[in-house]
Order: sequence, then structure tokens, then C-alpha cells
Amino acid sequence: IVGGDTVKSNKLVINIALLGKVEKNRLITRSGARPGDVIFVTGRLGRSLQSGRHLSFTPRLAESRYLVSKVKPTAMIDISDGLAADLGHILEESKVGAELCANSIPGAPGASLNNALYDGEDFELLFTLSPRDALRLKVMRHKFHFYEIGRICPRKAGLIMVGADGKTKRIIPEGFSHF
Repeated sequence: IVGGDTVKSNKLVINIALLGKVEKNRLITRSGARPGDVIFVTGRLGRSLQSGRHLSFTPRLAESRYLVSKVKPTAMIDISDGLAADLGHILEESKVGAELCANSIPGAPGASLNNALYDGEDFELLFTLSPRDALRLKVMRHKFHFYEIGRICPRKAGLIMVGADGKTKRIIPEGFSHF
């Protein structure tokens, strides 16, 4: 069995998979994040199921094409299982840790920080950029929203959150569980 759509359910589930090709110079994997890289997301997070956004989302194709052509992310993933879980995939594949800033995580209307971290089905992009490219992105004129939410750290740091009070706490990289 191969694939991310392997799930357990008490109801009938029909999955559709599409295959495609990408030019090697446009390929961004989960494994390229390095300590010092800056972490970004493309939109507001949390409460997608309650609001119905999970059924009416716009795939972030234009944003990903823009990023690859202008600044080349070091790692990227879509947020389908929740910010903490999907960032955990990048951390695991890149063999790094991360520090998130609670005040910088953009929540959807009515979403708590917990919703933004652990709810799934947001379908925003989560990506990392070198410090140089992060600065370039911030000064470029573009039509997209990119929110800086933290930094990549050495692996031993794990995944930590810096609260509004400046205190840090370890968070678990979990979210939607398929089983």
C-alpha cells in the first residue's frame, strides 16, 4: 500500500488520485529546510470544516508557481492535516526543528491558536525560505499574502512555540489522524 489517502472510515470513502510531472528545477520537496530558514504560510488557518472552506478552497497553484520562479522555497507542503502535523512532516524529512511565534500564526475568523495548529483541510501552503530569499519576498510587490510564522532550528530543538509572553513550550507535531 502506497499513498497518503489510505484511511479508516465507517462510511464509504472514494478517493481520486491524479498523477503528473514536474520539471526537476521546479520541484520542491519536504526535505530541504535548513536551520535559519524562515517559515511562511499562504493564508489563514483553522476552522475550515466548520466554515465549509474545505469544500470551496482555491488550490494555491499561482502562489507556488510564483514562489518557485521568484525565490525558490527550500521545502514546501500543503496544509491538509493541520499546521503542526504538516510542519512535522517537513521537520522529519529535513531532520530539523522549528520555532513558531504564536502571535504570527494567522487564524481564520473565529479560529483559536489551537484550531490554527491542529485543524486540517486548510489547503494553504507551508514553506520555508533561506533568510536572504525571505527578505527578498518581503520587499517584492506581489498580489499574494505570505505570513511569516517562525524559523527552522537545529533538530534537537524539536517543535516549539513562543507565546505572547515570550515563554517557549514544546508542541506536538500532530493533527488529523487517518487511522
